Amino acid sequence: LSLIYQATDSLNHTLQDTVSLYFTQSKIDKTDFTITTEPNIPQALPGDTLIFKFSKPLLSYNLDSIQISLDSIQTITPDETRFRFNNYRTELNTGIALSEYVSRQKPTLSIITAEGAFVAADQDSSEQFEKKFNFTEAEETAVIVGNISTTAPNIIVQLISASSKKVIKETTERQFRFSYLPAGRYMVRVINDTNDNGKLDIGNILTGEVPEDVHYYFDTYYKTKVIEVRKNWEATANISF
Repeated sequence: LSLIYQATDSLNHTLQDTVSLYFTQSKIDKTDFTITTEPNIPQALPGDTLIFKFSKPLLSYNLDSIQISLDSIQTITPDETRFRFNNYRTELNTGIALSEYVSRQKPTLSIITAEGAFVAADQDSSEQFEKKFNFTEAEETAVIVGNISTTAPNIIVQLISASSKKVIKETTERQFRFSYLPAGRYMVRVINDTNDNGKLDIGNILTGEVPEDVHYYFDTYYKTKVIEVRKNWEATANISF
């Protein structure tokens, strides 16, 4: 492709020339279309609702290709009228409350989505996906409770995995309770949500916007942010700022 350009200086002298433009084909690999679920752990706990998460915005789905069953005996037909997408169509809340189905008598819920059950916005189709959730006794889990003492008007309390650093649960309650937790290592942090937008803002150096303050629970005895809990265990994590 040839491009002719012309420039004129302050003395009204004009320069004209021709340059050639070349384009190369993009070598960026196509992103895989993957599916995960929330919860992402195999335990079906009270309050958990089955949510499909997609690596790309979803264009369409085939309801007949989504199979949900209890102990391979009872089939659960998703109610499409209860489906809710997030704004970017990367999350599909099915409205299926796992604890309403999984019980001591029927301890395993299986999910199988056939190949092509979901189609992304770029026409990419999903591969077969399988997931199982199991009944969990309350005594097999742990609880972390606490109180946030602050004059800040808007806060977000988050429970974080100490290993992956991923947010597991969150609340805006100052007296919080994170229940039905698998034994493991966690951290609790509080975001001072100054603009009340429901998320952590990390700031912008170009505009001079400062990041929102984050306060972690710290165990002054063991000198650590990590809270380790076991089965049938309750830990307390109070934070003041």
